[in-house]
Amino acid sequence: MKSRASSLMIGSLTLVFIAGAFGAFLGFKKFAGIQQQGPLRVIFEGSASGLHKGGSVNFGGIRVGEVLSLKLDNPRRVVVLTRIDNSAPVRKDTQVGLEFQGLTGVAAISLTGGSIAAPPVPLDEDGVPVLTADPDALQDVQEKIRVALRNVDRIITDNQAAVKDSLRNFETFTATLASSGERISTIIGSADAAIGAIDGGLTKTDGFLTSLASAKSGGELLPT
Repeated sequence: MKSRASSLMIGSLTLVFIAGAFGAFLGFKKFAGIQQQGPLRVIFEGSASGLHKGGSVNFGGIRVGEVLSLKLDNPRRVVVLTRIDNSAPVRKDTQVGLEFQGLTGVAAISLTGGSIAAPPVPLDEDGVPVLTADPDALQDVQEKIRVALRNVDRIITDNQAAVKDSLRNFETFTATLASSGERISTIIGSADAAIGAIDGGLTKTDGFLTSLASAKSGGELLPT
């Protein structure tokens, strides 16, 4: 009994040690990742619609960081704190904007351009690098979204009759299929019975041929 309790204790301690080691590894990996990243404050002089905490920060379409927090500095000014990779070539002349994933409305901060020879990103009062988004670029993005939505609406409107006819035909088809359900079941049942009869006939034929080839009959007819 004492040996069993000792084994149970050793097994439990082993599992605790493995879980602790795994947790420490994940924590170290996360800490190392944070150490390779730095803060970047992005200011939007206008709307930052679709942007949320945990959103992506992309440089040239590649994810280099994430959004940590958003706050309103005034009714027309949004301040976003991000954390980005230190290896990202962000410079003073890097352009900041928003990019959207399809028509879902989910936004990501877009960093593009910038010269390697340009000076580094200027620091804010608290020492955090800060970039200001171009209001004209934001207006262009929003206008593109409006144009895309208007195009979708126009396509639906122009093809309204065709869409209605397609839906009506589909409704008629499903109604006909539902009304013919019993008939279809009968046909399937008949087909199943026919297959069963064929299977039974093949079984009888196989037995008959086997009897012809049996030792009682000399076993010569089937091979011949």
